[in-house]
Order: sequence, then C-alpha cells, then structure tokens
Amino acid sequence: MAQAPDISVARAVLVSALSRSETGTPELSRDDATLFARTILRTCNICTTSNIKLCRTFILQHVLVSSARTAALARYLVNLSKSCRPRATESRVDTSKSGDESEGLGNLVGGRIQQPPDPSFKRLHILYIVHDVLTHYRIHTQACSRSNRGYLSDEILDSLRPDLCKLAELAACQGGGKAPNTCQSVLDLLTFWSKYGILSQDHVDQMHDRALQAAETEWDAVLTRLAKDDENKVEEERRQKENQTKWMVPDRHGVANDPTAPWHELPAANGLYLKRTRGYPLRASALPVGGTYLQDGGDEADPQLQKDVRNLYDEVVRCYDKYTNAEEVQDVDALGNIIWKDPDRATRNYWGFTLDGIDRRKELAERFTETAAGYDDSGAPYRVEHAVDRARALAAERGRGMGRGPGRGGGLGWRSGRRW
Repeated sequence: MAQAPDISVARAVLVSALSRSETGTPELSRDDATLFARTILRTCNICTTSNIKLCRTFILQHVLVSSARTAALARYLVNLSKSCRPRATESRVDTSKSGDESEGLGNLVGGRIQQPPDPSFKRLHILYIVHDVLTHYRIHTQACSRSNRGYLSDEILDSLRPDLCKLAELAACQGGGKAPNTCQSVLDLLTFWSKYGILSQDHVDQMHDRALQAAETEWDAVLTRLAKDDENKVEEERRQKENQTKWMVPDRHGVANDPTAPWHELPAANGLYLKRTRGYPLRASALPVGGTYLQDGGDEADPQLQKDVRNLYDEVVRCYDKYTNAEEVQDVDALGNIIWKDPDRATRNYWGFTLDGIDRRKELAERFTETAAGYDDSGAPYRVEHAVDRARALAAERGRGMGRGPGRGGGLGWRSGRRW
C-alpha cells in the first residue's frame, strides 16, 4: 500500500525551491513563499474566485518564470492532492487549531465551527488552481504578442501538463466510499482543455480514460498505480540518459572518478599504448598520472568503433553458450575454424584470435617499432627499489592477515613461518 506524503515536508521543500535565488528570475523572500504555500492550502478549503486569482497571479509572476520552480510547484500540488485521503465526514473536525488541514477555517458559521470540505473536493480545488493558470495563459495571454509576454514560454508551461494527469486522476477518485462524485467535474475540465487547445486530443483521451478508471478504484490502489508510474518514469529517464552517454568517449583511459590514479592502478591498455608509441621495455615514469588522454575524448564514438564494441560484446555473451547454433554456421575450414553466415562475425582460430586480426597485429607491430619515440623525454626512470619496497609492504600486510602470530622462524606465516 502506497503511503501518503507528509505535507509539511512537501511544503518546506516548495518554500526552499521558491526562495532559492536564480539568475534571470525575480527574487522571492522566504516569507512570501511561505505565504503562497498557505494561500494554496486556504484555497483547497475555501475555493473562492479571489483565492484562486491570488494563486494564479503569484504563479504567473514568480513560478512559471523558472523551470525549477515550476517543477517544484507541480510536485507539491501532486503531493498535496495525495495527502487528501478519503475520510468519514459524519464526525465534526475541530478546525480552531492551527494546522495545514485547517488553513482558512476555524470561524463560526451559523453558530457552528467551520468544517473542511470533503477530501475529494479539496483535490478538485487543486486541479482548479492549475486549470485557472493554464486557461488564463491560453485565452488571455497567448493573444498578445510574444514581446509583451516574454517572461512566459510554452516549454515551461508544458512541464505542468504531465502532472495534470495525476491531479485529474486523484480528483476523480471517490475512494470506494460515499464521497461526492467529482469525476463529472473533472471530465468537464477535460472537455474545456480539448476545446481551447490547452492539451492535445490524445492527451485528453488518455486522461479521460484514467479519470473514469480512478472513479471506480479504491484510493490505495490509485496511489499504488501512481507510484508505479513514477518508478517507470524514473527508469525510462535513466535508460534514456544512459543511451545518450553510452557512446561518449572518455577523456582518458584511467580509473573511474580518480583522475590522480598512480601508474600501477591504471588499466593495462595504457601499457600497450606506451609500448606502441615509445617502445619496449616499458617505463612507469612515462605513464601519465590518471591515464592516457584519448583521441576524440568527450566526443561520440565513430560508427566503426561502435560496431567493433557491439561485435565484441556479442562475442563475450556467446562465450556462455554451451553449444554452437548450427543455423549460424556456414562452413568449417580445414583447420576446424568456424565460418559464420553473418559477415560481420569474424572467424576465430583455436586460441580466439581472428585471422584478419593476426595479420593486422603484425603490420602494426612493425610500424610501431619503426616509429617508437623512446623514453628520453619521460623524466627520471622509475627506480626498481620503489617497486620492491611496495611489494614487500603488500606481502607483509597479507601475512599479517593470514598469520596467527609469529612462528618459530620469526615470520608471519600460517603456523611456524617460513625459514629463508
């Protein structure tokens, strides 16, 4: 069962986001942001034209000018709607005490203390706030020239529209009880949005179906479904981000998140590159700290490199196959090497080397031997004593982990130590 969010925490997050200074946006004090959050709560309880106008004016002037503020407001409105959980309205509520749920209430009306509206109406009032903002922009503002409304943009307003589906679904939900039927009011708003082009017809049809479904669904089931949708959205965004950066060549061939990695922690390909460009034997002092800088680092890999990576990945995956698929085999040569039907799949010998790769390696080895630059400009050579001292330190550390105390030979071995 999905849990309703803590509205006090959600309000604090909204106030922090609104009061954060941004370049090119009007400054907003924390007190003004807090007053706006209280105005939204008061509008949920007392949905009058004046209250909705106060919310609309503030949103147009201080929220929609920033994509970060717009996203923060959208999250807050959704969390506020989720917090309006269905409840029994037979018993009266003491609204004289200060609190988020009693904002704007607590007065005596007809000799009785003012009561909050049904939670389904509170969720509908939240949807009315967003409806008034979008309607005012579409009907009253879009007719003006863009120069007169330069602080607004369709891109920022579009960020509110995905959350409209959640707000409409929550407002239409009756919770399976005797709550008022607010679904028809939600459907009327959808018809209005479709008529004036606030949303596309496909989006309106999707919201229409989900609103009808939410009207006949239990409250907890609706929250669970929305939580599942949020998880799928996060996963999809993560997958898209990975696809965008998957083929980006790193700046250097080194250790991830460690630009100061020493030579003995670098990937082995750094040594292969050093052998090709400078010659053999290798010198550790010639290896740059953090790894060798790559050509075209920070750019997208060329198509041939992407193809080679895919082919290598497919070959690695096939290593786990227990049997060779006969449908993929075209022929077997005299040496037992498999010739595949797929022209992009290379023929490999018994040791796993491709036939073309062997010839290419010999050609590259001869060329790099002739063009090797040497190590004259690489600085002082790495002293062997340093490596010996480091090896002894590592051996001593491993020995202390294994031993049960000094042995007869004075060593740190398993029992009596070694005698050298």
